[in-house]
Amino acid sequence: MNKHKGPIAWLAMNFWWDYWYSGDRAFLREVTYPILRLAADFFTADLIKEPDGRYHLVDSTSPEQDGTTKDNTFDRSLIVFMYRAALEASEVLGLDAELRPAWRDRLANLYPLPSDGKTVWESATVAHPYRCLPAMLFMLHPTNAIDPGTPEFELARRTMEPMTRLLGFTYQDRHLPIPGFEGGVEPNGFSSGILTIHAARLGDREMYRRFLYGLIVR
Repeated sequence: MNKHKGPIAWLAMNFWWDYWYSGDRAFLREVTYPILRLAADFFTADLIKEPDGRYHLVDSTSPEQDGTTKDNTFDRSLIVFMYRAALEASEVLGLDAELRPAWRDRLANLYPLPSDGKTVWESATVAHPYRCLPAMLFMLHPTNAIDPGTPEFELARRTMEPMTRLLGFTYQDRHLPIPGFEGGVEPNGFSSGILTIHAARLGDREMYRRFLYGLIVR
């Protein structure tokens, strides 16, 4: 069993970006689209439609975040990106029109972004706004899975404050839910760069400047 299903879509992202930057239709047809279709086929078969009419993802953990095996934010962001890219590529190439209704159905009825209506949660069952990797706001970057002006975008905005509190890990296992934990960030190169991009995507000039100079320049 693959305990990290989201990276299937993350891998496809790199090839989609190559097409976006190059505009190379031959590369799209021969390399990118076959990878996107494989990813779309996988999730179309793997997502489970439950009585609420939504498609749910089970047995897939957000990287370095134990306890997130169902409907986690990281996977959702990547699945939204992947279906959008697969649909666009299929339309550009004029291929597999018969597959698009199922892809659109999953995209339109995917499980909601986990939250309490105030901030984004790691998963439907884990409320911690952050523990390790900046996976909490992958819907801002690199996936662009939420749009400005939407309720989800405002949830992401409110999540930045608790998510970026400084945190030094002293817990027995940083991957496990930490009792009483309300948020924090593990300072490292990867997190610093992506959090700065998150601030830019939110359109928060002051936050971007603070992260750029505090986490990167200094």
